[in-house]
Amino acid sequence: MADKKKKQEDIKVTDAEEVTETAQSEENTENAEADITVDDLIKKLAELKKRADDEKQRADDMTKVAITLRADFDNYRKRSREESAKAVEKGNVEVLEKIIPVIDVVEQAITMIPDENVRKGVEMIQGQLTMLLSSYKVEEIEAKGLDFDPKVHEAIMQVDGKEEDSGKIADVFQKGYKMGDRVIRCAKVTVVK
Repeated sequence: MADKKKKQEDIKVTDAEEVTETAQSEENTENAEADITVDDLIKKLAELKKRADDEKQRADDMTKVAITLRADFDNYRKRSREESAKAVEKGNVEVLEKIIPVIDVVEQAITMIPDENVRKGVEMIQGQLTMLLSSYKVEEIEAKGLDFDPKVHEAIMQVDGKEEDSGKIADVFQKGYKMGDRVIRCAKVTVVK
């Protein structure tokens, strides 16, 4: 029992020492806080404000970079779409440029075929080729009787005519075609002097 009593006294002494140490620690903290001056607080506040300003500037810079990158990507996307559309149009025009001479040959063949049934068959082929051109929004360039336009007509010859018809197209040797505003082949024409 003596041992038990001695242990209880040792515990009480240890508890008392801990309480004393805690009190001293709190007192030291209070003294340390009392040692901090207003100038120290102002310096600390200025330091924190500078850090906040730096972080705000960094955030603003990152926002500007993000906006620039987004604008660049939008421009790239638009440019890619335009280039893709131009490439498709160019490919279509290349194919159509090869089909148009076939249409010319078919039209010439129709005028030379004496057999009515054969002519009707070739005219059906001509109709299908014309529908193919229409599906690509290709249309024939109007020429006969109109004023000569060097953008869509190619003069291969001049003929005499009435003075009021001067500059007008007298005849069409080869049809011209356009797709929208793009001329695929100019119409070859004769023009009145």
